Amino acid sequence: MKYIFTLIIILSLTSCSAQIFTGTLDKWEQKKAEVVTGLMKPKVIGTIDENGNFNISLPENYLEAKQKKIEEENSNSENWNSSLLTVKQVFNCYGDSLQVTNGDQYLTTLGTMSVFDLVNMKEKKKYGFFLAASSKTFAEAYASFGQKNAKQGFVVDYYYVSEPAMVKGTCLTVKYTGNNDENFEKKTDYNLNFKKGWNIVKYKIEEVYKSSSGKTYAKNISYSTCPEFPKNIVFTYFKD
Repeated sequence: MKYIFTLIIILSLTSCSAQIFTGTLDKWEQKKAEVVTGLMKPKVIGTIDENGNFNISLPENYLEAKQKKIEEENSNSENWNSSLLTVKQVFNCYGDSLQVTNGDQYLTTLGTMSVFDLVNMKEKKKYGFFLAASSKTFAEAYASFGQKNAKQGFVVDYYYVSEPAMVKGTCLTVKYTGNNDENFEKKTDYNLNFKKGWNIVKYKIEEVYKSSSGKTYAKNISYSTCPEFPKNIVFTYFKD
């Protein structure tokens, strides 16, 4: 069973070369734990103390270190290999509707699909996860990954690139609801201006489509870079 707690995020970015993403989890009931990202082999990127205060570092060499780690893991694995994706692989559209600059370079994110897991690595125990969104309602829908009705709102995450890059344009696709031949046009707007290093990216659902069954889907969405962390972000913690 999952329990959900929310609060307003506190974000701190130091002026040093190594930036820090910090905040406090409400009603944290565990002792010290680690903040991790990744799927196959989670990587520790931060810590959380017994009072719920978390610290996640944003090192300048994050992408290079991650790529080196992936190469080491691939060389020691016979069953599977992983790799980083490029800017144009992450943000793409059929046809030539997008304008992409420096799209062949690798890109990586701090969270895993904007989710940060909380674990005890020594005991191999997961306590839950958190994400930063515009509302608790949106966070619940987003964290269901399509199982619940889509809601208007947004989520934010950190993206890292080695060189400046840009993605601009609009992508139109046809989406089917699964109710016979019912479909709708989905629009995705891209307004991404990546600077070298860490960037704050907002994924926003602007409008939803309500199907004949009553289920709602993301209809108009957008990806955009933010000059600073959005104000009044709701920080939502999902307890396993």
